[in-house]
Amino acid sequence: MMRWLSHRQFDSEFKTLAKRHNGLEIGFDNAKRLLAIQFDQDRPQTVIAPGKLHRVHSDADFEMWKLEMAVRNLRPNQFPRIWFAQQTRLIAFLSIRSHVDNYDDSAVRQEAIARFAELK
Repeated sequence: MMRWLSHRQFDSEFKTLAKRHNGLEIGFDNAKRLLAIQFDQDRPQTVIAPGKLHRVHSDADFEMWKLEMAVRNLRPNQFPRIWFAQQTRLIAFLSIRSHVDNYDDSAVRQEAIARFAELK
């Protein structure tokens, strides 16, 4: 059974983004379902295309990933990106950004690593 956790800043970013993108909650629920299959400890299956799921950091303790989350009525280049940490049966959602935010990928990665350290 997968355990889900989210950083308080992720929750705030998610709420802000949900106001702009109708269907974000549905997309997030679908993403969680797919992540549970992809990172199942007993029988993992590749259900997310390699082009949509990117490992951005690896540590002895955890792996950091970036997911391009599909959202209805958005084009693929507009899909929000979610940074999350995966550690055995735990997935911790750390940051979410959209193309509208014009974010710096490496800065968000460092921010996500720092947020995961706060959750430990």
